Amino acid sequence: RSAVHGIDDLMVQHNCSKDGPTSQPRLRTLPPGDSQERSDSPEICHYEKSFHKHSAAPNYTHCGLFGDPHLRTFTDTFQTCKVQGAWPLIDNNYLNVQVTNTPVLPGSSATAT
Repeated sequence: RSAVHGIDDLMVQHNCSKDGPTSQPRLRTLPPGDSQERSDSPEICHYEKSFHKHSAAPNYTHCGLFGDPHLRTFTDTFQTCKVQGAWPLIDNNYLNVQVTNTPVLPGSSATAT
């Protein structure tokens, strides 16, 4: 059973809205020499243990979410969101991550994840 169906089921169970403000993802250009080839086929995963002693160190990409919430994207941009409720942090063919923000104090505009 896919993560998408699981998230859909939970949203129905908890009466969550699927409507809300959204933004289009920005296109990311890969630096020269990146080990991932872009195509319509699934990306190839490279695991740290598969790198040989004399090969280049892997180039990791990560994002972060903290505070009310402050978001560091995969492309190193920072955003602050004062949104209340559930929203998709990552939603693509390989991974779905949904977060939920609630007010820190009643009547506060600051939210926590």
